[in-house]
Amino acid sequence: MPTLRIIDKDRKAEFLARGYNERHFFPHETIYIPRCAMDGFSLANRMCGINNPNSLWQIILYARGDSIAEFPQELFFDNDIIWHQEHFGKPGQIAAANLVVDGDKLYTLEHISDLVQRIHLRKEYRTRINRYFKHWHHMLLNSVLNFAVENSLKYIYSPTADLLVKEYYPKVDRRLFDRIYDRDVTMHYNARRRNGMWVVDVNENHHKLIVPIKNERPAKSIEKTVCLFHDLERGAGHVKADAALAEYADNNAVTVIDKMLKTEKEKNVKVTYNVVGTFLDEVRESIEKDSHCIAFHSYNHQLSHQPVTNYMGEGPILSSISNMGYRLTHYANKVRRRFSLPPIDSKPISEIYIDLVNLVRKVLSLRPIINQLHKCQSIDYRINGYRPCEPNTTSEGSDSDLCYYSFEWTAIDDNAPGAEPILQNRIVKIPVFCDDYSMYKHNTPYEIWESGIIERIKRSKFTAVGLHDCYANYWLPHYDKLLEKISSLGQLKTLNEVANEVILANSI
Repeated sequence: MPTLRIIDKDRKAEFLARGYNERHFFPHETIYIPRCAMDGFSLANRMCGINNPNSLWQIILYARGDSIAEFPQELFFDNDIIWHQEHFGKPGQIAAANLVVDGDKLYTLEHISDLVQRIHLRKEYRTRINRYFKHWHHMLLNSVLNFAVENSLKYIYSPTADLLVKEYYPKVDRRLFDRIYDRDVTMHYNARRRNGMWVVDVNENHHKLIVPIKNERPAKSIEKTVCLFHDLERGAGHVKADAALAEYADNNAVTVIDKMLKTEKEKNVKVTYNVVGTFLDEVRESIEKDSHCIAFHSYNHQLSHQPVTNYMGEGPILSSISNMGYRLTHYANKVRRRFSLPPIDSKPISEIYIDLVNLVRKVLSLRPIINQLHKCQSIDYRINGYRPCEPNTTSEGSDSDLCYYSFEWTAIDDNAPGAEPILQNRIVKIPVFCDDYSMYKHNTPYEIWESGIIERIKRSKFTAVGLHDCYANYWLPHYDKLLEKISSLGQLKTLNEVANEVILANSI
């Protein structure tokens, strides 16, 4: 369970005494989580020159009590309204602030309230939402100051409206940015303007803080968690190795998915669908209508296998180069800041490297390498999960690259006993026990394969198992019984749910 900081309705008088207006206040609670958030790492790189994802944090602010009781809960989970989808399954999410900790400095990147800024899409609630929450930013700023105090930070750097509009959002309504990033900041805090940022001395403004009550909730009792997911790849992974299987998978893809979804609906279970990006649009509606989780399974399930140039673009070497590039850029920007120079504005070193490698490959008449993460993000960068197409050998990008492209979790094969999901470099690593490959590759009988799955679930706290659409003929006839057995042994969760739990468990 997350660590909460609570300001309840009985604290209202304190805010009024500090100069807040009555309309600024609403009871609320916040969580501080280690998270890059959507575009957070990219923006941290461009705005602050920060290249270490572990420097990023997020404050999420929820309303409490009567102020949300009169609204239907589904409003707080409407993907058109709560566009960034940062509610973590909890109703009442009002706003969020993306933060960067750099030494004794705290940078705020974006201050967002999807609910208030997009409530025009649900006009029947617009007046009431604005009455309660229009001034959300005052409560969020108090939480930012508290974060700085708790973490012994000396200065808060908040972007001015001029900086954001000029450099990042030239088409936005300037009046909104003036209010949020200029007027509200200077209304309550002594702030000095420097190089496009408002600088708030924490000690100088400490007396203006309304300190929330910290409530560390007891952890839930440990129960078995089971994740079942599908890697939807059709024949993409078998075009060269097994043309007959590829043709079968392509021809039967629609029928197979329909049967899978029908069985899952009958058994009332939610699973994760990791889909190859090239055909995501074809299957997305049918998957999401039953509230299943969707993630990417690479963009096109094609990796380079030419022996001469395989090292020139994919695999562990590329990942190492990418990590090295982020570190070098990070240190270079630290030096540049000492001389009041703007940070280096760079895209991931892996992307630059792939561009250079493709020049060489073109000369050698080899097909170009595709940046799988970048292509996936171009389809929909609100999808935050990524399952590599060759999870045994490569993550297809460094942790920093996954953060840069706004991914939050990756599922990689790991059958080590006791392996559980962990948060590492702001990416949740979800270990996968096994999938159905052995039935295809080694002719393992279904009954033996299933017994191994059941035994693993019985002796493990966490088990993630994958099923491919292209191997469905091996397991689909038994799928209804398999779901019954798995559901009876543990709590079935999607990979998104698991990732969210890991992130919240690491709140401070």
